[in-house]
Amino acid sequence: MRPLLFVALYCAARGFAAEPVVAVARFVCDDKQASADTCDEQTWRTNALKSPQEGTDLFAHDQGGPEGAVWNGGAAIVLFVKGSGAVTLNGVKVATSTEGEWRWVRVPAAQWQKLARPARGHAYEQVTVRVGKQVVGAWWFASGE
Repeated sequence: MRPLLFVALYCAARGFAAEPVVAVARFVCDDKQASADTCDEQTWRTNALKSPQEGTDLFAHDQGGPEGAVWNGGAAIVLFVKGSGAVTLNGVKVATSTEGEWRWVRVPAAQWQKLARPARGHAYEQVTVRVGKQVVGAWWFASGE
């Protein structure tokens, strides 16, 4: 009887395993130079929350700058997260809002630019994003002529 109880408890525990974290980072209005004059941010965010993966994900590293970094980005970034745990940007905890199954946080350009750190051995700066202890990605940025 004990082996059956152990198997049942093991299967039940596996059923309660933590969900994998899903994270997507997008420039507001999917425009690296978006401003209040060029973008209805609230409408964009409402639509983006329906399917955050459908936009240009800054974690993809195919943005046209050095080694795939974003070149001369200057807009706010919205981070969409599925999964539990505190969200940190280069070790700085940020508060998220919840809508449906997604949490999100708007990171103003001035904030992510201040948090960006040189990536050792690379031609860009980066902001590493964690959810709980898990690294979910990094935003890579380069600037210049």
